[in-house]
Amino acid sequence: MLFGGAAGYRSVDAAELRAKGVRFVQPSTGQYLSTPKLVTKAATAVFEELRVGTFGALKPTIYPSRDADLAHTDLQARRTTESILLTL
Repeated sequence: MLFGGAAGYRSVDAAELRAKGVRFVQPSTGQYLSTPKLVTKAATAVFEELRVGTFGALKPTIYPSRDADLAHTDLQARRTTESILLTL
């Protein structure tokens, strides 16, 4: 599972890694979940694991949707450490 990525990903010199004998791959979800049925099955499994606590205690920062600009500012300033949820 990939968490994060909001700030982008580090640049990787694939040629340099190849020269050192390292195989560098960047998979995409579509390679593994190629049909809607597989996406639904995987999402169901992930949400069940969240429900039973497999990933530990999750403590998202919650903002009312009217404060989306503040949520974005806090994210940019790295004042948040986990997921951000906007409520309606």
